[in-house]
Amino acid sequence: MAKVPFSKLGLKKIKDDIVKIDFNGIEIEVKQYLPIDDKLQFVVNVISNAADGNRFYNPIKIEAFSTLEILFMYTNLSFTDT
Repeated sequence: MAKVPFSKLGLKKIKDDIVKIDFNGIEIEVKQYLPIDDKLQFVVNVISNAADGNRFYNPIKIEAFSTLEILFMYTNLSFTDT
């Protein structure tokens, strides 16, 4: 099998590309790229929040916190008590 150089694929990393979405008159910003440090922090946040008192990981909590962390990391949405 012949080796293909990665540079010949013509791929580029998208930096700081933010797409703005209008939702009922509210502008929501969505990041198209997340740096590796932020991705690692994403995993740390999910794992630390999904553990119960006995250090077992609840699959339902993993799903819920993964979804929330995606919203927090990729968008400018914030959540309030009301």
